[in-house]
Amino acid sequence: MKKLLLSVLCILIYFNGKAQFSNWIVVNSSNPYYSFSLPASPVFHNDLDVDYYSYSVDTALALQVHVMNDVSIDTDSELFSEALRENSGDTLRAIAQLFLVLCNADLVSIADIETDNHAGLDVGFSYNDLIAPEKLYSFIRIFRFNNRFLTFTITGIESDLARLQSYRNFFFASINL
Repeated sequence: MKKLLLSVLCILIYFNGKAQFSNWIVVNSSNPYYSFSLPASPVFHNDLDVDYYSYSVDTALALQVHVMNDVSIDTDSELFSEALRENSGDTLRAIAQLFLVLCNADLVSIADIETDNHAGLDVGFSYNDLIAPEKLYSFIRIFRFNNRFLTFTITGIESDLARLQSYRNFFFASINL
């Protein structure tokens, strides 16, 4: 009887997880091409050739996408030059290092990734926010190619890490470039 109840519970959890993501909508852009999925229609802005998408699931979980076109990075900047030197010339890791410094954050994870033949970086960090009552965690996928800079970010609170990781996995798996 215990095995039957455990099996039913596992099946319910599995299908509940599947249903949780089956309603997500696909956001597409044709120029430049990219797509990703979000739980519902995002807020969208385009300012100064930057596409910005934002969706808050609730007060504990938010997703954002920034797509910057025609980006050039000032490698003559002293701060950026130092970050490049410390990261053996790796631009994405230098940018991640500057994120950490600017947010006064702690590195949680970092890994080189590839999506649709585009090299990227997956970075996780934790930090304290002046408004949030507890530590925040952000996970970012960063890409830079063809003079474009793209970031896919999900942020949540420490007490909701399991849900944050679940959404993160689905969100990041939905990215197409």
